[in-house]
Amino acid sequence: MAGKKSIDIKASFIAVSVVILFFALVMIFAYENQQPKVMLPLDSTFNATTIFITHGNTTTKYGAYLALTQSQQQQGYMNQSSLGDCKGINPCIGMLFVFNNSYNLCFWMKNTELPLTQAWVAQNGTITYVAQAQPYSTNSICAAGSMVLETSNNQALSVGDKIKIS
Repeated sequence: MAGKKSIDIKASFIAVSVVILFFALVMIFAYENQQPKVMLPLDSTFNATTIFITHGNTTTKYGAYLALTQSQQQQGYMNQSSLGDCKGINPCIGMLFVFNNSYNLCFWMKNTELPLTQAWVAQNGTITYVAQAQPYSTNSICAAGSMVLETSNNQALSVGDKIKIS
């Protein structure tokens, strides 16, 4: 009997230890996910440039952040509360993601609180597709292009408009 009690005590100790360890890991995971994601200000992470958008016969000058590196393209407007000021190039239209070639490019809005208009741009500068992206959505929006312009939802961009980087 003494041997059986010893085994029962050891088994109970192991079971309780496993349960405590499980809850500790759950708490650590929950704590890490509640920590605010601190992103650097847009001006310290991205360069800005002047772009020109032609809609019909009207060409308008804007400032835009450039997302050129993979790291910048992955960050985009995640955890940002505004479009920024494009390092003083006004008006600031948003962020232009520039890729080396034309691809089927997919974008989502994970950790992005701003509603955005996304415009896919061909290598010749013509907007080929425009989508309205919803905050925090993990649904991918995909289209072919060599650039994607993200801007506020109140910006009127249309298929056929032209974008030129100065």
